[in-house]
Amino acid sequence: MEAFADELSERLQQEEKLKDENGLSSEGIYLWHSLKLSYNLHWDGNYCMPGKGNLEKKATILREAINSLFYDNREMYDPTDFSVIMDRLILSLNRLNADLGIPCYELPDIKQSRKQSSETRCILWMGDEENMKKLASLLEKNKFIKNADKWLEHFSTSTQESVESGPMQWLQKKYHLQYLLRRLKGIGYIQYPKAYQPHFLVNGKELDGLGGGKHDYHKVKTIDDILKIIY
Repeated sequence: MEAFADELSERLQQEEKLKDENGLSSEGIYLWHSLKLSYNLHWDGNYCMPGKGNLEKKATILREAINSLFYDNREMYDPTDFSVIMDRLILSLNRLNADLGIPCYELPDIKQSRKQSSETRCILWMGDEENMKKLASLLEKNKFIKNADKWLEHFSTSTQESVESGPMQWLQKKYHLQYLLRRLKGIGYIQYPKAYQPHFLVNGKELDGLGGGKHDYHKVKTIDDILKIIY
């Protein structure tokens, strides 16, 4: 009886090994095993499922694995290995989706996803939209910027708006712009962007952050006066 159990265990291990390696290069096999370990995946017939959780939890884990592979780690994989592994994950997820009564998962278009990830989002304006426009007008009037409309192209009350133009030129000292952005964040009017380079130029150079350089904050009365008007 014990010998039979050992033989059965060995046969099952061999079958799982064949499933793991099927269609993959040696590098792909290594990456697949790493993925299985990271998400606690195990073969269940023709499907590779998370080891724990109810149907919803298992489906969530598989979606996370798919998203990580598709959006974050795609370049690590040979195209054939990527396709084989992605097919395994999607097949398993859609088996769960069938039991959950939800539509089949389909991969997004890779070109569209890359386009979206490369887009620069507008700086989120969380105050009143009228004050957003008033600020631009006052900055133009006081010769901090050349064109209020250009400034407004980089700000939006929507998290989904993207910048359609290049960075705008700030006409005064760098610390004036840094001070303005810090104050706008401090009063709850903006969220800091992921990067400043797509939005602002100072003396022809991209703004790389709000730190460094000389900060003559005692020379920012005009900025303070503008903020008093809109706040």
